Amino acid sequence: MISKENVLEYIKTLGGFSDDDLLKYNSVIDFSIMSTFENLKDKSFEKDERAVFLSAAKAFYYIAFSLYCENVYSFTAGDVSVTEQRSPEYAGEILDKAYAAAGSVIKDGGFAFIGV
Repeated sequence: MISKENVLEYIKTLGGFSDDDLLKYNSVIDFSIMSTFENLKDKSFEKDERAVFLSAAKAFYYIAFSLYCENVYSFTAGDVSVTEQRSPEYAGEILDKAYAAAGSVIKDGGFAFIGV
């Protein structure tokens, strides 16, 4: 199985989280690790840093999206309305780069239409 400890280190680095911050996202982190492990071309890639980083990037994306949903602040004063929100775009860019880097260790989910 992909090392959860190593995944957590990446997530802390990417988002500036503490161990305590990540406790409430434990199930999301476990899901990210399991889904990456299940999509490895060969289970021997479980220790490959690309697989570890992909697991972390997935979890970081889910966490960032969750924080985005939790942290939308809005108020109105007369005709002026102010809304502040945290965007998961940065996490999405990291996830895209992680998938690109891990391309040789994960299964190709595509298919080919040969003909009728």
